[in-house]
Amino acid sequence: MMYELKKFIFNKRNVGVFGFLVFFLVCFIGYNVYMDKHYNESQIKIYQKAYRISENRMDEAGSEEESEFWKKVYRNASGLIHFYYNSENKTDEFIESKLSWNHLMLQANNEGYIINDFEKRDVQTLQNETKQLKYLKKNHIEMLNSPYEPNTFNIFNELFNQKLYLVVMLILCILLCDIFGLEMESGFYKNLYVSRISKQKILLNKMKFSLFAAVFLIIVMFLIIVLSGLIFGIGNCDYPYFYFNQMYTVKEIVAKSIILLVVESVFVVGISSLLFTCSLNNGFIVAVNLILYALFFVLGNVTGYSRFFVYIPFLHIDFVNLIIYKQVVLAAIISLMYFLSCSLISLQCFKKRELVR
Repeated sequence: MMYELKKFIFNKRNVGVFGFLVFFLVCFIGYNVYMDKHYNESQIKIYQKAYRISENRMDEAGSEEESEFWKKVYRNASGLIHFYYNSENKTDEFIESKLSWNHLMLQANNEGYIINDFEKRDVQTLQNETKQLKYLKKNHIEMLNSPYEPNTFNIFNELFNQKLYLVVMLILCILLCDIFGLEMESGFYKNLYVSRISKQKILLNKMKFSLFAAVFLIIVMFLIIVLSGLIFGIGNCDYPYFYFNQMYTVKEIVAKSIILLVVESVFVVGISSLLFTCSLNNGFIVAVNLILYALFFVLGNVTGYSRFFVYIPFLHIDFVNLIIYKQVVLAAIISLMYFLSCSLISLQCFKKRELVR
């Protein structure tokens, strides 16, 4: 273990990897800061458009009920423009106005009025936001300035919601390449694998250290996000968010994020050890993980077809679903079984590999 620790510390590439993690998180936080500052402007444009369209449609309405509907949209849009212009979008009056707006949009969907010129959200999103606003009002929780507000808890939520934790897992894969295969790349394996220590014990130590490296990576990520809270604030741990149409407080999201990262880290360590045993090549490990990482997004985000995720040996979405639906124990068991299976296969195969001739 001490050998692995020294190798890890003095490997210059690891500095670059952690530097990239810091750069990625700083850029992500910076993007949220930028979007937060310009959020009010974007909302004003939306409601100004709704204001103009509703004004025209009041005159074109074919019935008294339709005319009355567009009058309500007109008045509501005018009120929301006022709130956003004056940055008063954290008051109870603003929440009431937003609730009225959502009810009008849901009414429009039920009665067939055309609102997609200015309202792009679907019915489920409107219903979820309505529940969120009612929860905020009932529990006297101050509303965020925008969905991009860069406080600590909201950044955790965005990382979880946007699947950006996968970038962290990809960084872990790159770290694991050097933990498992640096000796093969440098030629030092000729000295390492002819020592008195058995090849199985060497591989086992690499697996143990890989788990420690994964924990360290997660801690570094969390520290950077928490430190950002010194600048932008921590946030309210009871703030509600929706996942798969279920509402969770942000403290639950943070807990789920930690569990998800740990479960997937254990999974990735097992898979990487198996890939190393099969190939003894760093490039192969990186290439396979990058290909599967790309497949995850293509199948999941482009085609929406996730049937084969369970067969992809890299971060399939089932872990997220299991943890969201409170089947944490099952997710942990699946991850551990993958890890143990890959480890046992790797140890047996590695024992039979002839590394030095």
